[in-house]
Amino acid sequence: RIAEVPYTTEALRGPPKSPTGKFPYLHLPNGAVLTDSSRIIEEVTRARSLQIDAQLEPEQRALLHLIQRMVEEHLYFVLVWARWARDEGFSYVRSAYFDFVPALLRPIAATMARRAALAQLHGQGIGRHPEERVLALLRADLTALELLMPTSGWVFGAPGRADAICFGFIASLLGTPGDCPAKQLTRQFPKLC
Repeated sequence: RIAEVPYTTEALRGPPKSPTGKFPYLHLPNGAVLTDSSRIIEEVTRARSLQIDAQLEPEQRALLHLIQRMVEEHLYFVLVWARWARDEGFSYVRSAYFDFVPALLRPIAATMARRAALAQLHGQGIGRHPEERVLALLRADLTALELLMPTSGWVFGAPGRADAICFGFIASLLGTPGDCPAKQLTRQFPKLC
């Protein structure tokens, strides 16, 4: 969107159909599938000769790297926690992701997938904490992001990767089903919403 590259989005119905089993992923016109937001951005930037973030100084590139890692390697898992670990979020996931599974197998498939997600959360660390601590970690991430956001405009003065990365994850948190605590907390950061 920032680079005005035409695209379409599709609601995720069922597990991600990417080689990594994760999102985001991009289907290219030649049938190839790109996974990982960093690879997607790099490939689209290269293929279209885009100048995204070309104006950034080395210190800004370092900060961009830190923002991306925090969002993709920490905030992502809070989003997974909100959707898979909390019963309210999982009731949505169960109905949205497992419609394609035959009705008799749906509860088994959903339970197995949830166990796998919970194991991933435990291995990463978020799943080892009580809800209050997860929300405190989320608050710290959102506070850091909001402090980097200008009152109006773009993180580094022009539309770039930091804006796209933050937008995608904040939109996903705000799109979490129901009125879960993670969504409520995110709404407390107006510069991000």
